[in-house]
Amino acid sequence: SSMPDTITATMARWAADLRYEDLGEQAIHEARRYLLDSLGCAFGGYRQEDALIALEVLAETGGSGPCTILGSGEKTDPVSASLANALMVRVMDYNDITTTSTGNKTPRTLRTSFRRHWPAANGLAGPARI
Repeated sequence: SSMPDTITATMARWAADLRYEDLGEQAIHEARRYLLDSLGCAFGGYRQEDALIALEVLAETGGSGPCTILGSGEKTDPVSASLANALMVRVMDYNDITTTSTGNKTPRTLRTSFRRHWPAANGLAGPARI
């Protein structure tokens, strides 16, 4: 028997099949808002100590490639650029847009989304399922 699709495979297929025309006006507005917020956080995090250390390590270990590290304009491989850019977005922990100061929403939002749309996600068997 074949293994069932993982949550990641299901989400990836949905995202790959999604067309701009399928998105509602509010979804587009929020996506733009979160993108701008993330860019602002990345540029703010670019000179933070954690980011500088990571950039130094990636300069030694990263490969060449077409992907840009935000703030520096340096080009590197996709994995190194993704790591550096994600770290810069998260380093000061300002990247969640909220109207209250009740803490970071991302983990709770993802967990709630998984439970609502994929009830089996409540009993995930570790990273192998994701």
